[in-house]
Amino acid sequence: MRRWIAGADSGHLDAVLPLYAPDAVLHTTSGDHHGRAAIRAFLLDSGLLTRGWSATPIASARTVAAVRGPLARDARRVNRFRIAHGEIAEQWDEPADETGES
Repeated sequence: MRRWIAGADSGHLDAVLPLYAPDAVLHTTSGDHHGRAAIRAFLLDSGLLTRGWSATPIASARTVAAVRGPLARDARRVNRFRIAHGEIAEQWDEPADETGES
């Protein structure tokens, strides 16, 4: 997850996009985005590629790792990832609750 965090924090889509499996799914409050092309479009417009991400992955019961970050457009977001075969297979981009957890 450190590569995703570094790429997102620096705003480099070209560093983040190859981390996704070709058939990855990104789940958002606005719907699911299937495959790299749809994920690319979402990332460009989402505000996720901004400074402020935490570099500490957090264990989660339903996913392999999660990162949180105070974003310029939305400081209350949590992203969770499921990793399969070294690639991001699924990602959840969710609003955080009062404690910072989703």
